[in-house]
Amino acid sequence: MRILVVLRAAVKTSFARDCGGILGFLDKSSGLHHGSRALKFGASQLAYCTNIHPAESREQTMRVLEDQVLAVRDLVCPGDESFGIGLRLSAVAAREFLVGDHPLVFRDWLERNRCHVFT
Repeated sequence: MRILVVLRAAVKTSFARDCGGILGFLDKSSGLHHGSRALKFGASQLAYCTNIHPAESREQTMRVLEDQVLAVRDLVCPGDESFGIGLRLSAVAAREFLVGDHPLVFRDWLERNRCHVFT
């Protein structure tokens, strides 16, 4: 039996690089499998939360998604499965995401990048 523990450090480094050492545990014997829509780990969905990255605006949030989230997705979610995002938004970013066509642009970004907002 393997136990996988992921510690999140609130530092300005790439989580994809930091978590590279745990990827060896993500194999068939550890219970990782792909669901119809999302990457699953046992009975739970595997997702990445953006709350460890400082981002106060829509632009900063999109930069985190492009630079950090997609790097993690590429490491742990190969293929065509959708990758779950725990999306932390500041009040400023939440307001900015609602302006004009930003909701549609974000929806298209999620679809194009095989991601969905989980929490």
